[in-house]
Amino acid sequence: TPAAAAAASSSSSASGHPERRQLIDGLRSFHNNGGGLYIWADNDPFITQANWILEDMFDGVSLMGNTPGSQMLKVGDDATTTGHFGRHLITSGIVNLCEGYTICYPNKLGIFEPLATSTDGNPCILYAEQKPGHLSEKQGRVMIDTGFTKLYHNWDTA
Repeated sequence: TPAAAAAASSSSSASGHPERRQLIDGLRSFHNNGGGLYIWADNDPFITQANWILEDMFDGVSLMGNTPGSQMLKVGDDATTTGHFGRHLITSGIVNLCEGYTICYPNKLGIFEPLATSTDGNPCILYAEQKPGHLSEKQGRVMIDTGFTKLYHNWDTA
């Protein structure tokens, strides 16, 4: 059977899971052996599992907030410009991207770089790649998306 190259985790509002440690340990092992992570969250309270992972594996980075979204982000050269997302392999060919219906934002960037900034001025898609000070050459890429409602809210208008 082929080995996975990436794992995705979406968050719910449930906070008490006996499998919390298993989830984090499994993802840490996967990530430290080259597996990429895509961590999905949305507005508070739909940040629980994302925060388990981020706080434990990425030096206290966490997600918070409940800010209005429902706008389209535009491609641009500067991912830190309000209402824009940057050029990256993962955004190839995309010119508009829904930010999500209501979204959260990070408490700090840590090792992550913004790939998109919401229309309220907060980073809403972040990434870390294999480079000094970010991830080791043995760890997989990490993406954080703070608006999983983009998958079903206005997905067809981008």
